[in-house]
Amino acid sequence: MKFNHQRLARFVFAALLSVSTATLCNAGFNVNIDIGIPVEQVQTPPPPVQVELPPQPPQFVYVPDLGYYVAAGVAYDLIYVGRKYFYFNNGIWYQADHYGAQWVYTPVNRLPALMTRHSYVEYRKHREAELVKHRHEKDYRGEYHRPEVRKEEKREERKGGMGEEHREERR
Repeated sequence: MKFNHQRLARFVFAALLSVSTATLCNAGFNVNIDIGIPVEQVQTPPPPVQVELPPQPPQFVYVPDLGYYVAAGVAYDLIYVGRKYFYFNNGIWYQADHYGAQWVYTPVNRLPALMTRHSYVEYRKHREAELVKHRHEKDYRGEYHRPEVRKEEKREERKGGMGEEHREERR
């Protein structure tokens, strides 16, 4: 039987590595071996945010320099792009599938490409410039978007409009 020097060398190397690792660990050292597989950092998303939206949806004005619509006449950053609504609050983006839906945390890497094309400062500058035109030009020719209130929301409004005491009186 032929003696395999490479096999013996691998065995000795593995044994020394195991012993040295065990010794270092017992001495209070932490040994990490990077094998090239990236570990994804899991971030806990913030809880859904409650946004007090106006009962009637605001008008959204198209901003050509940005490539999407921004809400006019509201005190917060509300954007319409790609058939979704986006809201910016304390450095965090949220999105909703339709006007009045629950806002869900959205990491920056999941925002539409149009929204990441400009910095937040540039976004504000372009938005304000278009909204000033919208407010002051008599024959403003920009594009608009007005969200529709979904049928299930209208039904909820009708249900909520009549209190228990009124229902009792109708019987």
